[in-house]
Amino acid sequence: MLLSRSLFLYGLTESRMGSTLILILFAIISILIIINNPFLSVIPITLITIYYIRYSMIKQLLYGALVVAIPSLWMSLSNVLTLYIMAKPIDIFNVLAIFIKAEVGALTILFVMHNINIFELSYISQLLSKKLTFTIILLMRVLPHFLKEAYEMIYIHKLKNEKMWKTLAMLFIRSDEIIAFFTEGLYLKRNHINPKLLYRKHTLLIQLILIIVNIAGLVFIKQFGIR
Repeated sequence: MLLSRSLFLYGLTESRMGSTLILILFAIISILIIINNPFLSVIPITLITIYYIRYSMIKQLLYGALVVAIPSLWMSLSNVLTLYIMAKPIDIFNVLAIFIKAEVGALTILFVMHNINIFELSYISQLLSKKLTFTIILLMRVLPHFLKEAYEMIYIHKLKNEKMWKTLAMLFIRSDEIIAFFTEGLYLKRNHINPKLLYRKHTLLIQLILIIVNIAGLVFIKQFGIR
């Protein structure tokens, strides 16, 4: 359910009326900052937090942080265990750096996923293939619906003490039904799908500011050779 909430907690919000391409560029610059100095990842994570707060989407940030904290913690603890087994000294700063890299890096990717402009994505995909556009629209409709039903089904089966294999079997059956239902509804429209670009100037402006500040942070790191 955390995955469902972290990705599909909101529908078409104002935060998703910016540019996905700008967000991807922001993510690339953020990852470069994290790689150069994980402790300066405070720059992108602060910008991301401000963006979430601006659009009243702090819940998405919290759910996302919880989702990625588990693998991030596992990666850092695995490093500690490896060093312990090899009888090598454990550097707490290195362990912390691994956790920060994984956590902030994953949050940056989730940030892009949270704020994808489906209009822009569909328009770009249409230039490549109409089938790809159809697939993207189908995926964006099916996935949140399936995750919601999967959570409810798992919860009900748990109350009934059903075996896991029965739950998985029902999920496979239900996923086929959901895909068939949405495909049937969209298939007749496949030749009439004509995506339009739709943006909000205010959202684009905020995203451009994020990019400028992030680039300034990266230039600062390169200029002063901070590692």
